Amino acid sequence: MSINNLSKEEIIDQLQMAEYQRDAMRENLEKIQSLFNISLTREEMITHNLNIDSDEDYSTVLYRKLVDKMRNL
Repeated sequence: MSINNLSKEEIIDQLQMAEYQRDAMRENLEKIQSLFNISLTREEMITHNLNIDSDEDYSTVLYRKLVDKMRNL
């Protein structure tokens, strides 16, 4: 889908949908973190030059910690 072919209203709708999906994904990541009792601090993220507000960075660190947790079972 090309953004050039969309009306202003359609672009706004697409942006709102993307924001909703991002928020839902972040909520699910936080639920996974809680379910597996994984500690993840802002300081830890900063130490590794990661941004806790970045979903990509957050999910990467959460995945690594989950893998480590499973390996240590």
